[in-house]
Amino acid sequence: MSPTQNPPLAPLDVITDGVPQEVAARPESQRAAEFLVEHAADALYLMDTQGRVTFMNPAAEKLFGWSRDELLGQVLHDVIHPRRPDGSENPFSECPLGSVMKTGRVLVNHEDSFQHRDGSFVPVSCSNAPVFGPDGALQGAALVVRDLSERKRLELELRARAEALAESDRCKDQFMAMLAHELRNPLAAMANAVGLLRLRPEDAAVRQRAVGILERQVKQQARLVEDLLDVSRLVTGKTTLRKARVDLVRVVMQEVEDRRRELESAGLRLELEPPSRPLWMEGDAVRLAQVVGNLLSNAVRFSDRGGTVAIRLFRAGGGHAVLSVRDTGIGIDPELLPTLFEPFFQADRSLERTLGGLGLGLTMVRGWVELHGGSVRAHSEGQTRGAEFTVTLPIEEETFEAGKSSQELQAPAAGRRVLIIEDNHDAADSLHDMIELFGHEAEVSYDGLDGVEAARRLRPDIILCDVGLPGLDGYAVARALRGEAGLSKTVLIAISGYGQEEARQRSREAGFDLHLVKPVDADKLEVLLAQPPAREGSS
Repeated sequence: MSPTQNPPLAPLDVITDGVPQEVAARPESQRAAEFLVEHAADALYLMDTQGRVTFMNPAAEKLFGWSRDELLGQVLHDVIHPRRPDGSENPFSECPLGSVMKTGRVLVNHEDSFQHRDGSFVPVSCSNAPVFGPDGALQGAALVVRDLSERKRLELELRARAEALAESDRCKDQFMAMLAHELRNPLAAMANAVGLLRLRPEDAAVRQRAVGILERQVKQQARLVEDLLDVSRLVTGKTTLRKARVDLVRVVMQEVEDRRRELESAGLRLELEPPSRPLWMEGDAVRLAQVVGNLLSNAVRFSDRGGTVAIRLFRAGGGHAVLSVRDTGIGIDPELLPTLFEPFFQADRSLERTLGGLGLGLTMVRGWVELHGGSVRAHSEGQTRGAEFTVTLPIEEETFEAGKSSQELQAPAAGRRVLIIEDNHDAADSLHDMIELFGHEAEVSYDGLDGVEAARRLRPDIILCDVGLPGLDGYAVARALRGEAGLSKTVLIAISGYGQEEARQRSREAGFDLHLVKPVDADKLEVLLAQPPAREGSS
């Protein structure tokens, strides 16, 4: 008999004891019993009254790593159950095997942990039963062991998922509360401004102050909406970049200049260390500028007056550039660093939330940086120790081309003819007045058909067209005007409440050169009208 074969079938005779003799004696019954034992998925042991192994099946060898030759004759408890997972001793009299031997009672589906040959513990479900002889005397015990490792793994996975869902629900509820907070604040300010205008319409100072309030709060509301849409696109993988060859130095310097007033108003000192030569890369200049802007806004929000924001940009070698934004602000708890870039994460969790924000800025930073093939990390020594955000981006290998690091801005041109096609009279009329204040000529059409006729008559330089027009919508207007030979140089700009890439793509396909999202920022519109894109470079 080879070492891997079963020992003589005397133990099986014990198992069949009590079965009618004529049945147990049948060769086919014995072969069936042998087959079931040998091929069972659960481990099976038979032991004598001292707990010594007299039989074990192949599943038992596989489960704990001990072969039959090694285990037969050994006290099973001393091999697979001498101690508990916490390292404490497990006396034979206190373990399930010992209790069965002592009481003679069956123990079913008892969960425990038995020790593998390699020292690890295997979670199991075991069933013990005493084995009695014909005279009713105890002859030993049978033990069936089922491996629960996979079930325990699934239980842990399900528990982790449940905890993650609970945390997601908590974050969602927290976000909804924060969103309501962030939206109500500017709405309250705007309502107050409207009240001032109604009470003192003739007071120029009051009117100027109210207009300033409305302008700032409208921009804030628009930014909140855009942030929400941007994060949604990033999370769902629907964000696309409009890449071109850009100088990262120019992008960073321009954004820093645009944010300088924000830093000064917060009483912060700016330290800027740019490289002396361009850092060229394939990237979306708008998204890269938003990365810089969000990091700067984050530094301003979490820094006290008198602090410093230090910006360093340099070539790191290996085809990469590094942008570092470091502040001397309130710092970050080390335990918060792993979740800092998750959507809706809030470093300020106090009831009054004096630092504000929806917790979206850093999520967008990570998303846009990763879409450019880069990475971003945060570091802080802890509370009151400031924080540093480091962005690494792929750039072109350094060349020594002559020329400036950035292109000179074209001088603005005034006196353009602008046609506004918008069915909302308030929006159209206010846009008309604003454009004329910028020094341009403006005319309004309140529906698509009139807009097409007005365009043929005026031959405008620029057309601002709402896409959601009744009847002939903005897309149909664009297609109609693109077929007019006399309007081949006219710049068509779509205005829409939708900013998703699908909406922008549909505008491009209809013939629009640009797609602006409502509400249109007055400062950006002024620059755009002064320096519209050439028709050949439509986007």
